[in-house]
Amino acid sequence: MAQSATQRVGRTFVVILGLVLAGLAVTAHHAWERARVAELGCRTGPLLPTVTEEEHRGAFLFPYGTVTSCRVLGGEVGLFSADADTDLLLDTRRGPVAVRVEYRGMANGWQWTANATELTADQAAHLLSDADEQRLRAAIASRGGILAKPWTLHYGDG
Repeated sequence: MAQSATQRVGRTFVVILGLVLAGLAVTAHHAWERARVAELGCRTGPLLPTVTEEEHRGAFLFPYGTVTSCRVLGGEVGLFSADADTDLLLDTRRGPVAVRVEYRGMANGWQWTANATELTADQAAHLLSDADEQRLRAAIASRGGILAKPWTLHYGDG
């Protein structure tokens, strides 16, 4: 009987330890995900100092004109992949723009790609303050709607 109670305590301990380790792994992944999204968000693409509207007039990289500020709203990183999606609020020459940027091929070095898709005000509303949501709605209305087609921010070199 004593051995059976010891075995139960041992099994319970192993289960509890497993749950604690799983929780720590999930927490570590979320911390890594937040750091990766922040790293990719505004520093990679929309605000590259070497690419401006003046230098690349009419370039597909800037359908709204030069980006003057960028704020990461959120995003996600794959569990077993370096690829990521980030939601950004860009202040541009044509007003605020909410976009989702899909970073793909991040493990391929310089050949990674980043494609942006404009979000509607309804899609971005849960990510924004009321004031930012109203600014975004007004800007979308003044532009005559969202840009339905995704555009490329970075297309690799190869």
